[in-house]
Amino acid sequence: MVTEIHRDAGELVQVSSSESAVLTVAKINPLLLILHVSTSAAMQLKVEQNLTVRFPGYSQVSETSGKIILVSPVTDAGSDTVKVKVLLNNDKGDLRSGIKSLVDLPEK
Repeated sequence: MVTEIHRDAGELVQVSSSESAVLTVAKINPLLLILHVSTSAAMQLKVEQNLTVRFPGYSQVSETSGKIILVSPVTDAGSDTVKVKVLLNNDKGDLRSGIKSLVDLPEK
């Protein structure tokens, strides 16, 4: 999906230029959700595990499920958090990139 057009029709673009971008394109299916969870919460998560994702205040979709594709093996020492990546199916295009979401994590 084209999210931004950087040049006008007929405008000269030089490939060697650092300003050669013509379009910005975003892949919105599947959507990638990146979470930073506590180390203790991350210990309960596994790749291929499904999580429920909710979208408060978003009328198009109230909730969906996503599949974990990464639980980082590294904890950020400053925040004691672990990066987790979750893929969300967005075949219908109802979910917008950047909307606020809440993820239901399994309890200990």
